[in-house]
Amino acid sequence: MLNDKNITGTSVGSFEQVVNDTFKEIAFEAAKGDRLGQKFATKETNYMADNRTLYALGQCTPDLSSRDCSDEWADSWSVQYQHNLDDLLQKLKTPIRRSKIQ
Repeated sequence: MLNDKNITGTSVGSFEQVVNDTFKEIAFEAAKGDRLGQKFATKETNYMADNRTLYALGQCTPDLSSRDCSDEWADSWSVQYQHNLDDLLQKLKTPIRRSKIQ
């Protein structure tokens, strides 16, 4: 579902902080992996006064080390959506998945 509401005014900084913090947490959790070696994480975060929800998902393939997974996530994510939820959702339409390139 797309949301055409823009993030404006003083909300911009706090929204960017929520997005960045959420994706750092996703990168950390995905990089840790689980007992089966799967590197996958999800997070649901409320933001702004009206409790809008940001849903995040991250995944790395098991052949990546925890460090490579985390580094790839850090390199992949940047806030380039110019404070527009449509742009953010479009950017995140395809989950960021990382695997080793041979």
